[in-house]
Amino acid sequence: SSKLGEFDDFFLNDPANITFRDCIDVEVSSNAYTPITYLQPFRDFLFLGTAGNTQYELIGSENQISPLTAEIAPTSFFPMTGDIEPVVMNNNLFFFAKNRLYIYFPSIESQGQQAFELSSHVPRFLPNNYWDVCVSTAHNMIFAVEGNTPSNKIFVYRNQTAGEKVIQNAFCTFTL
Repeated sequence: SSKLGEFDDFFLNDPANITFRDCIDVEVSSNAYTPITYLQPFRDFLFLGTAGNTQYELIGSENQISPLTAEIAPTSFFPMTGDIEPVVMNNNLFFFAKNRLYIYFPSIESQGQQAFELSSHVPRFLPNNYWDVCVSTAHNMIFAVEGNTPSNKIFVYRNQTAGEKVIQNAFCTFTL
């Protein structure tokens, strides 16, 4: 990422003297080729979605991410589509994969699994690829249009909660 306040400057002036204003090196390493496809701000970290079946969190300390505090940690290992970006709905982060939808749990909240497949009870219901996605927070719904070009079929996910309990987890389609 660029220097603080200089959005087009990605280079260090003095590598021996790095300050909090310098650019942040956002390289990730894995056992496989892992290109970063999406950066999604979420809560107090940056979610890094990849095409390499690994999700990362970029975190800092004291609510600041700088070259001196930045830490990138792999947090979950699930497939993720490159077609559409992860979406935030009602303080939750969701991402799609081929025929799947996942909810992501931040590392500070999760003791084990960082992501959970929401579509496991409807196998092969969701499409292989997606044209676009949007969220209706007021209705607790995610809408995804299937295909490589706009289609007449819209896939809908509805998540209704009451406190900490999920009381509805449903999928349906609209055909226009």
